[in-house]
Parts: sequence; C-alpha cells; structure tokens
Amino acid sequence: INKALTALRNLHNADITSPHDFDFITTIDYYEEICHNAEVEFFSTYRKYKAQVTHLLDCVEKLNAPKCFCHIDFVPGNCLLDKDGNVVLIDWEYSGRQDPIVDVAMFCISAAFTKSQSDRLLQLYLERKPELSEYARFYTYIATAGLMWSLWSEYKTANGEIFEGYTERTYNLCKKYSRLAAKLFDRING
Repeated sequence: INKALTALRNLHNADITSPHDFDFITTIDYYEEICHNAEVEFFSTYRKYKAQVTHLLDCVEKLNAPKCFCHIDFVPGNCLLDKDGNVVLIDWEYSGRQDPIVDVAMFCISAAFTKSQSDRLLQLYLERKPELSEYARFYTYIATAGLMWSLWSEYKTANGEIFEGYTERTYNLCKKYSRLAAKLFDRING
C-alpha cells in the first residue's frame, strides 16, 4: 500500500495536463442511461441518493479543492509491481483532472476497506491528519463513486457478468458515506 501511495503521489505531483475533467455526474448519467436501455431495475431509493450525492458534490465545489491529473480507477488490481518492486499503474480509461482525494476513495471502495481503514489510508496518503474539509470531500467521493459503481455493476450484471454482492456493497457505501459527508458539511457550514 505504501508503494501504491507513493506512485499515486508521484502521479498527482507530476504536473500532467489533462484534456478533460472527470465528471462524476456525467458518468453517473451515462451509466443510468445504459442501465435504463438494458431494462435494469434501479434501487427504490436511487433517485434520493443521486440527489444527495449531487448536493454533496456541489458542497465540495464550494471548497475549491485542488485538482490535478488523476487515475480515477486507482484500485489494487490496477497497481502492478515491476521487476524492481516499483508500482506501475495500468487501466487509464477513466483518467482525467479531478481532486486527488478521489483516487484514495476509489482504492478504499475496491479494497472493501472499513471506515477506520479508509480514514487511515487517507491519512497515509496525506502524510498527516486530514482536515475536516478533507474528510468531507473523501466521504463525498466514496458515496458518489459507490453510486456510480453500483450502476456500472447493475449494467454488467444485466449483460451476464457476475459481481456477487458488489452492487449492494457499493450502493450501501453510497448510503453510509453520504450521511457521513452531510454531517461534516453541516459542521463546516455551521
């Protein structure tokens, strides 16, 4: 994990210019459309949580968080070791300009980390204790990506791929972390 975080910090500090931003809502809307076309039945509370993450992303936007070139699909399976033991990142299809904390959130989702493990990974990435606003952004990204990946999984499942428990797990992350992020933004906005 430390080697992966070093590779991630190097990426974020590389001053790479991206031709586009990665936009969560645009991606969610795309997955929503292809799910609709595949006649996927959405969770009954889907609209509620989509509205919640949209609101949370608006709150994040007001924080003017830094942005840089990000991997976006920074997950354990996309971190390979070369012959010298260095991490090489693969699978760049989602990459774009975004808040670097998004990449940390993606790793936590894929690794099925608990909240305490996720909080610890954020601290390891930052190399210091996170500020309240950083936790709020982090939880917003876990919630938003949880919603996005649950749609992706629904679509893949409708097309015959098997993601046993993944759809429910990522959707539950959306529910849990959207509540946590909302509480932090209430504290921030006092």
